[in-house]
Amino acid sequence: ISLAGHLQLEAAVPPLRHLLEHHDVSVIVKATVALSRIGDAGMRELHLMLERLLPSFQRDVAEYDEQFASARLPMIRVIGEKGSIRSLPLLMQALDESIADEIRVEAAFALAKILSGVPNLAQAMDAQTEDGRVCAAALQRLMAGVEDSSDAFRLSVAEALGETGAAAAYAPLLRLLQDAAPSVS
Repeated sequence: ISLAGHLQLEAAVPPLRHLLEHHDVSVIVKATVALSRIGDAGMRELHLMLERLLPSFQRDVAEYDEQFASARLPMIRVIGEKGSIRSLPLLMQALDESIADEIRVEAAFALAKILSGVPNLAQAMDAQTEDGRVCAAALQRLMAGVEDSSDAFRLSVAEALGETGAAAAYAPLLRLLQDAAPSVS
């Protein structure tokens, strides 16, 4: 599995895609990393798979399987590490309150990882470009998380906002200092 990623074999994308549905977490992790190393074709597959899986991560869905969802956390982590601004809209969807907290927490960190890698984030957000608008929307979505009902998610949002280095995150972070939950403030 790893060799396909190291060699950036685009022909390996279809079989690696199938391994993302494997029952063994270590196989899923290896396939995820290999796809991310292949480049755009591999990242496209990771995006498609996450987009397809998002509805199954909803807490109130009868088919929700915590073990299944947890096995897919590395996929979100890798999208954060290897992803680009193109990954932000998908990760913003994963922040929805109907999605299980462990997925939302990972998505918040992945968003922050991508935003922190944007050179001159403030300037990029001020620019009237599509990338700038997407970055601004992602930061706004993270900042809105300070009002979330989940203590665990608010705590991860605090860490993620700090990770972005964005000056706009200062006021929402101050609000979290007065959070009623001791684990958050």
